Amino acid sequence: MITKHLRNIFSEGEGEDYEVEIFSKLLSTININSGTVLIDKDRHTSIKTRILNNNEFLFRIDRENKADISQRLIFRIKNIVSQNLDKVDACIISDYQKGLLSIDLCQFIISAFIKKNKPVFVDPKGINYSKYQGCTVIKPNQKELEAFTGGVYGNNIENIKHAGENLFNQIKCKNVVITIGSKGMLHVDELRVLHSPSCKAIKINASGAGDTAISVIALLFLHKSSWQEILTIANYFCSLVIQKYNTSVVVLSEIKDS
Repeated sequence: MITKHLRNIFSEGEGEDYEVEIFSKLLSTININSGTVLIDKDRHTSIKTRILNNNEFLFRIDRENKADISQRLIFRIKNIVSQNLDKVDACIISDYQKGLLSIDLCQFIISAFIKKNKPVFVDPKGINYSKYQGCTVIKPNQKELEAFTGGVYGNNIENIKHAGENLFNQIKCKNVVITIGSKGMLHVDELRVLHSPSCKAIKINASGAGDTAISVIALLFLHKSSWQEILTIANYFCSLVIQKYNTSVVVLSEIKDS
């Protein structure tokens, strides 16, 4: 989002270790306020180590603690949300199932933003989607949708559409966007189901594609773009990021040059 010239207020639970020092320095280099990064002395920072061979991804080693965070930290996060509501235009909840986003905390955040008429965008994880109820946009990928519904859809777009409609009806959100890799994206709301094909690209590394999608969707939604425009542009941004080695982002110069 910073590479698209937006101002961020960042909040996340981290351990008290060397990695969080590096993380805070990285935030400062792109002018993100690290003052809202919360330190949990009882856990280490989650680390993802990707093993590559000649820039080809082989596998990943994770060091993480998925235990629920303390009620003390939840209270502090709620205070950060309440204190910063008037400073932001929207909220992105990116759930990695690391013990941070409980049902209570998710519903508190969603309710607080919706009451202020500010949209909430969710990148979900797991099978308990009730904690995202009432959000503005929820964006599972096909694998996450299959985990939630218990189905396997392969390349069957019609079955994915029906699953998206069922998700829309179950969690009472305003919009469902399903990212389906090389098949593009689907949007579901109360009026219709819209399919936008992907842009042709040679996939080198899919890391970060989901984060790219949710940030572009949020940005364009705030600019009141149509859903056809949102999906088309989000597909294009994702086609750029998957052609990069390692985890990366799309910058404005790439858009201007293409």
